[in-house]
Amino acid sequence: MLKFGILAAFAAMIATPAMAASYYDPFTGETTVTYGFTLTNFSDSYGSTDVAPFGPISGSFTVTFDPGGSDIVDDTTDIVINSFSGLNLVDPLGFTYFAPYDGSPPQFYFGEVEEFFEGANNIGQGSDDFVLELDLTNIDAPRLVTCADSYSRCVNFTDSGTLSSGYTTSANYNEWFAAARGSFLVAPEPETWAMMVGGFGLVGAAIRRKRRAARLA
Repeated sequence: MLKFGILAAFAAMIATPAMAASYYDPFTGETTVTYGFTLTNFSDSYGSTDVAPFGPISGSFTVTFDPGGSDIVDDTTDIVINSFSGLNLVDPLGFTYFAPYDGSPPQFYFGEVEEFFEGANNIGQGSDDFVLELDLTNIDAPRLVTCADSYSRCVNFTDSGTLSSGYTTSANYNEWFAAARGSFLVAPEPETWAMMVGGFGLVGAAIRRKRRAARLA
């Protein structure tokens, strides 16, 4: 009977339909979502054979989108940087969001907000800069933009195997190190984490009761 209780608790936990990763606040109309990323295998998109000085680069951030879906440029107040590693940056990190326009999907840029180089959606050649470019057609399943996408920041470089995400350094003026590989995830909303933790707690409690009953026997 106890074994059935353990299995039932575990089954109930994993059988619950997955909840949306983003959280919509019905009172403010804002949508909040947490993203995590890792970029690896950097090379100069301009064709040099120089070894990329940094990488892999990984991080996590939580962003809040205002209602209406309008453009957002160089926002550093509606984003929380949970972690960022692999690259030394000077300027603050922020984001730029462009609503769908002229056949292009919603575009999201996470990067340094530099006044001289016009912010998070541009990569500043000859500076210590970073940009991550996403297709946000589905806010809960973002896609890393590749250089083959017509709206990417890769200019004339159109390799589908290279991501339109990477960095520049002040020590390598004519080079932009773009990532060849990347992974992206959307963290579950708090209610989902609570459900998962609660489910594991039920399983743990059942196992402890079973062990206590075995010792008494």
